[in-house]
Amino acid sequence: MSAVQLCISRLPRDQLRKVKKVATCGQMHGCMMWKQGDAWFQKPDSDSRTYICRYETKNVSYLYTWQDNRCSPEFLSSLPTPRSHQPLATGYGCATLLWFSKYRPLELSKYDRAGTIHDFFVAMLCGLEHPVMSVQNAAAWGYFDAAAKTWNTDILSAAGLPLELLPTVVESGEVAGELTSNWYAIPKGTPVIASLGQICIQLIQLCAANQATDVTSDDGVRPVYGRPILERSRFSQRRQCFGRLPKIWERTLTLGAACCEEPEPASTSSDAPADKDSPCSDHMAGGTRGRETLMVITPTVFGERHSPEVNGSASNIRCGNLKLGQVMRALCKGIVANLHSMMPRSVLLDAGVTRIVGGGSALTRNPLLLQELQALYDLPVTLDSRGDAAIGAAIAAIRSD
Repeated sequence: MSAVQLCISRLPRDQLRKVKKVATCGQMHGCMMWKQGDAWFQKPDSDSRTYICRYETKNVSYLYTWQDNRCSPEFLSSLPTPRSHQPLATGYGCATLLWFSKYRPLELSKYDRAGTIHDFFVAMLCGLEHPVMSVQNAAAWGYFDAAAKTWNTDILSAAGLPLELLPTVVESGEVAGELTSNWYAIPKGTPVIASLGQICIQLIQLCAANQATDVTSDDGVRPVYGRPILERSRFSQRRQCFGRLPKIWERTLTLGAACCEEPEPASTSSDAPADKDSPCSDHMAGGTRGRETLMVITPTVFGERHSPEVNGSASNIRCGNLKLGQVMRALCKGIVANLHSMMPRSVLLDAGVTRIVGGGSALTRNPLLLQELQALYDLPVTLDSRGDAAIGAAIAAIRSD
């Protein structure tokens, strides 16, 4: 919360006064809990000469993300079958809440509201009595009927989950509330739309053209279809690898959701200098010019939602292939190979996909990853800056008028 507000505080005041609507987005697979009436408070911004409303949190839980592994396969198999278009996985909001209901009931009893962290942010900005959640975020929580657009309240209640925790679900782009106070220079009363899932809003603009396109985003590196119609028979052999999001602006997205996400390459290079002009960068760039490495890296250190038991590994390691550029090439090759195993080139061709559109900083800043993507899929690849999730959220706010 502090980071978001710090960024807002640095924007020009004259531009903030012109804001007509606020939109937010974030990770769909995540959960936090809070106590209504005691979860946040307002105070002046210490860096400002005038009174500008700033928010601070109080009685809230930790944030449990998709990386949280408390919901083991054994626990998930013990839960009632959801009436939903997709199975459960660890990190799904309802699964996390059911785990607390069973193993930490006293901890759960401290709170009476739950949502994604960006749903909480919207509730805080608007002073909502009950959080509001978009259908995409609800689908990513599990136990949500995408056709009826309702929670499986009967199943969840029977499983012991207090229903007051569940957010109110609305269509994507609907207004959740209004700013209760001036937020920096954004005027009180400015509408705030229900928060959106970053993957769907990041990619919906890239899929806007009605043509066969496979979109790859580095935000949780995953290939996504933007086709209006997808025949289920095409996916019968790999259906467990795919997720399907509820329609947003009459488009259905089919995802091969890989969990070899940003934290892996980030943690791999966390000890290296961040300066792009550093010697480390020269070594990494050398991977694009060097010969093919025999090292094989399987990057699934977090498992996969459809196969949580898989582990990461590195093999064919030799004293001659341990340079940083070679290791990075093997890592990028492993990331793309993992994507390809879930949504291979043959499936794209069967669906009429003719090109791949890439978005996000991993592809634009990492030529190794882009090279491996081009090599394995053997399809034209273009990069499109419109894949930025923040831009997508802003466009969603405009479209909601």
